[in-house]
Amino acid sequence: MNAMSGNLYRALKSANVSDDLAQKAAEELVNYDQQLVDIRLDLAAIKAEQMVQRWMLGVVVAGVIALILRSFF
Repeated sequence: MNAMSGNLYRALKSANVSDDLAQKAAEELVNYDQQLVDIRLDLAAIKAEQMVQRWMLGVVVAGVIALILRSFF
């Protein structure tokens, strides 16, 4: 048996939902929670990559500005 959200299971059982359906719904909720955690981890990695890219872009722009200023002065 997979992990299950006890609160949802009890709420569904009190609403006279069959045991099998209540169990499956609670297990699906746990699966969605895990997917949300995975997405948040992926977003954290993307944010870290963006920080590096921002710094790289800043260095390139500063270099271009330095070359332009050097050509005029």
